[in-house]
Amino acid sequence: MPAARRNVLLIAAVLAAGFGIFLATNREQAIPPRTTAAQPRGKRPPQAAPAVRIRPISATADGVPEALRHEFEIRKRGYLNAAGGIEAVLAGLHSLGESPDCEIYLTGASVRASALDVPDALAWAASLMPGAPRDTALMELFHQWSGLPRMRIIANFPGGGGVAAGLGAWLLEAKKLPPAEIAAYSREFVFGPRRVGLIADAAKALAATDPTAAFSLGEGMTGESQMTFLRSFAEGWAGKDPQAAMRWAAAIPNESDSGDIMMIVADFLKARDPVAIAGWLAQISPRPAARKKLLEAFGSDWAAANPRAAWQWAESLPAGDREAALAGVSLRAPVGIGVAFGGISPDGVEISGVIADSPAGRSGNFEAGDRIVAFTDTGGGWVDIANMDLGEMVTSLRGEEGSRVSLRVRRGNDSALRTVTIQRGRMFSIENP
Repeated sequence: MPAARRNVLLIAAVLAAGFGIFLATNREQAIPPRTTAAQPRGKRPPQAAPAVRIRPISATADGVPEALRHEFEIRKRGYLNAAGGIEAVLAGLHSLGESPDCEIYLTGASVRASALDVPDALAWAASLMPGAPRDTALMELFHQWSGLPRMRIIANFPGGGGVAAGLGAWLLEAKKLPPAEIAAYSREFVFGPRRVGLIADAAKALAATDPTAAFSLGEGMTGESQMTFLRSFAEGWAGKDPQAAMRWAAAIPNESDSGDIMMIVADFLKARDPVAIAGWLAQISPRPAARKKLLEAFGSDWAAANPRAAWQWAESLPAGDREAALAGVSLRAPVGIGVAFGGISPDGVEISGVIADSPAGRSGNFEAGDRIVAFTDTGGGWVDIANMDLGEMVTSLRGEEGSRVSLRVRRGNDSALRTVTIQRGRMFSIENP
């Protein structure tokens, strides 16, 4: 490393250490004012940062570049002014006009404000002008409280309002503020979809212990914002009391929205005891569209984990409900013959595997390497596979459970064709159609 470059880095390190020494020697650990009944949290005025005792120190050394010396002095001025409260900070900020020093000054002031209780520090930041001043303060508070490097914060929470939203999420996760105060923070500092998302996350965290208070956090939301909020709220409540959450979801006036939210709750229900919950699900929601959507989705999700149990449940339901549930189960356990296919050619389609628990597997008439060259359509006529694509052929081989289809099959190099008639059935595997 060139000597000049090394000297500059050493000087910068000394300057940074100097500001650290300044903070360590001038900070006085005063206890900030506490909330009282007469001053409810969120309503009190911004508090002054705890007072500091000034001691003369040497902030610079011979050879320190002027730019670094200047930055140190501006940062120190902000730190010291913070001891006089927000009015002193704003007066100092006003004296700088539109200088680039404003950001440096506010960074120093925010370091001092970070010693306050979290609500007081945020009230302090809220007294700054929206835009760059607030963003600078929130960035430094985030850095001081979380210990995350500033560049990582910027990278993790990019774009306008990203840092404010990221700080809110961190405060919620770290339990530095209760969910209701996180919602108030969101309305003060965060905008657009990020505000909705943060309030929704706060409601989700609160719903398990106080669903009434959690629901009130979404007051005033409409349209897609309201649905985002309701989905998070339902998820939070379902984690604690899924049946109560399901009854609430079933009573939502909009039938489509009701169905969407019931599915969120159903995810928690089926994870606990799908056999017991399946019978309970069939009793909810008298609205046909919501009921059909719920049963289809539940059948599909359950069949992904246990297709035979899901199918048996669907078959036990009364007409109407049974068809809806079977439609969902069929997405995971379709009706067909139970073979997997490789490539298709003029010589037919090659069977690459046979599903054991399927009509083909139980018949014993098929094995890997066989080629199907033709099959019968619904009218009983033969269809040559050479003239079809693979997707069209798979669709044709599926059909109603219990229906029959005949196949012409060639094994290996045998020139003779065998005709095999098989009854379509449920395939309890998700590997093949």
